[in-house]
Amino acid sequence: MATIADAARLAQVVNEIQNVENELRQRRGTLTNLFWRHLLLANPTVVEDCICATEQRTRNLESRLRMLWAEQEYLIVRAVNLGDRGD
Repeated sequence: MATIADAARLAQVVNEIQNVENELRQRRGTLTNLFWRHLLLANPTVVEDCICATEQRTRNLESRLRMLWAEQEYLIVRAVNLGDRGD
């Protein structure tokens, strides 16, 4: 039954990857907007704080994405190996 659980988890991982990639695109757009706003605002410290927070969240999302890709690869390889053995 591990293959059914693996298949279900693989579907979840694919969905999570899509969600993280979407959020990363949004964060990168936010960084671009904050950068341009930084050039226009009189108080750049406020914008700089927002940029730092957004960059940190982006790094966290990129790390999460790498972990999800690794898990996805593991589950695919596992499924292939189980299939080769006839399990």
